[in-house]
Amino acid sequence: MKNSGFLLEKCGEEISWGILASELKSIGSPQVREKPPKCEFFWENELVLGGLSAGVSAELFGKQRLQEVRIYTYDEGLDSSTEAHYNRIKSHMEKMYGPASSTVKVDWASLPTSNWHTKYFSFSLWVMDRFGEYCITDISRPKKA
Repeated sequence: MKNSGFLLEKCGEEISWGILASELKSIGSPQVREKPPKCEFFWENELVLGGLSAGVSAELFGKQRLQEVRIYTYDEGLDSSTEAHYNRIKSHMEKMYGPASSTVKVDWASLPTSNWHTKYFSFSLWVMDRFGEYCITDISRPKKA
C-alpha cells in the first residue's frame, strides 16, 4: 500500500485520498451510481489489505473529496456468524499489521470496535445491529498521532 491512498490489489490501482468523484471513476472499473449530489462507487471482487477478498465502496457528495472507503468481505462457504466474520477480519489484520492500536467495548454490539492506525491508513472494524448484527470495515486517511 502506497502512502497516498488505498490499493486495489487485483487491478493494481490506487485510490488516492482526497480525490474528486470525477477522478475516482477512472480507477479500476467501478460500478457508478449517480443521483446528484451523491455519487456512489463499488469495486467488486477485489483484493485489499494484503490479500483480503472484498468489495470496496465509496460515496461522495458534490465536490467532496474522498476521505474514506468501506470494504465488504466475502465469506462464501465459511461460518457466516457475525463473530466468526469479525474474527476472520481481525485475525487477517493482526497478521498483516500487528495488534489493533485500540479496542473499545461498546454497549450497542456484542463485539468490540478494533482500530488500526498505520502510516498509510486508519482501519476500523466494528459491528452494527440493524435487523441483525453485521461487520462494518472502514478505511480512511491516516489519523494524526
